Amino acid sequence: MSEELSFRRGSQEIYATLYGKFSRGVLLCPPHPEYGGSREDLRLVTVANELANSGISALCFDYSAYTGGI
Repeated sequence: MSEELSFRRGSQEIYATLYGKFSRGVLLCPPHPEYGGSREDLRLVTVANELANSGISALCFDYSAYTGGI
């Protein structure tokens, strides 16, 4: 089970997907967006689902429009 989230800072917004809601968790970073990375990368989703099935939350995010980050 996953939940779509967004985080806002000023006028910029970062979108994320949370897998599981447990007291332990990890942040999974996608490949660089210039190489097509996104939170929907099959490798990230596979790892996130395995972690959630093991009782560990995983947060996968999309980089905002790459301008050095926000």
